[in-house]
Amino acid sequence: MQTEEKFIKTENAGRIMDASSQAVEKNGWLVVMGQPGTGKSTIYQELIRFWKSYPNKFILIETKSFKLVQTRTNILMKRIIKAINPDEHAPGDIETRYEILRNCLIDAYSRKKKVILLFDEAQDLNTVTFRELKKLHELNGMGKKNLFSIIMFAKSTVGFESVFNNRELGHRIWVESMKQTKPKEIFQIAEECFELKFKDTKDGNQAKSKFLEVIDGYPVTIEHIAGLLYRIPGFDGNVTVEAMRKSSFLKHKIDMEYYKITQREIRDYLKAKGTPVSLGAINNTLNGVKSDERVESSLREIIAQKQEALGETPYMRKSA
Repeated sequence: MQTEEKFIKTENAGRIMDASSQAVEKNGWLVVMGQPGTGKSTIYQELIRFWKSYPNKFILIETKSFKLVQTRTNILMKRIIKAINPDEHAPGDIETRYEILRNCLIDAYSRKKKVILLFDEAQDLNTVTFRELKKLHELNGMGKKNLFSIIMFAKSTVGFESVFNNRELGHRIWVESMKQTKPKEIFQIAEECFELKFKDTKDGNQAKSKFLEVIDGYPVTIEHIAGLLYRIPGFDGNVTVEAMRKSSFLKHKIDMEYYKITQREIRDYLKAKGTPVSLGAINNTLNGVKSDERVESSLREIIAQKQEALGETPYMRKSA
């Protein structure tokens, strides 16, 4: 399996990258939201690669967000100042630091450099930090309303989305949501990034249908399934119905180990549903000897219950 990372510009990626370019050009504030596994991280890394390849045009400040009670605005101001002018002293009092930040941003603008404050995991920022970022983003000079851009990548959560439900922030921030990847793009990623091949035969077409069903529009799942396929002894990259069947059994074992699910737990779950199945039949299904849909269906239901208890979505596990 190919290990070198390759970027495929899907429709999602193209839309987000265009929105990011516009936000940077206009010194705007963009938030990219999506469920885990939709491809945010891939686009995030490609944007970093692009901006860093033009150091004479862009000044990039990367920031990983953490769940903190206190605001990090004072530290962010210092980081922006140092990124623009490493020799500039950032004083301790926030009022003076604010003025120095403004002067540095004006200096960057006069040198025709775009300053970008890039956040990853922005859903972890608290509301106070958002409000203080708004104050920083309102810094103006040289006839410009805003002197730098803010780009945020975040997981979709109810709490985070509520930040944009008021005029103070909602009317200032441009939000783009990730969408599910199209089938043709899924196969392009599978073929070009992971060297998977799908033959144009009856078996190959059935394998393609099964592959799409498992991927369910989430790019990160392609890597997960490709990894399972390449763990099958003798697998040469050709995706068949049999290969997909074997990969599903590998996935069962991985999920059971992750969630600490035993065969007895599956048996007891089936018994409680009024459809008792022996441990032998469960073992045969999990090892690919003889499949029983009742066992596979019950395992999926047990996993879903454990995901809900842990506060996960199905695609958080697919990205693991």
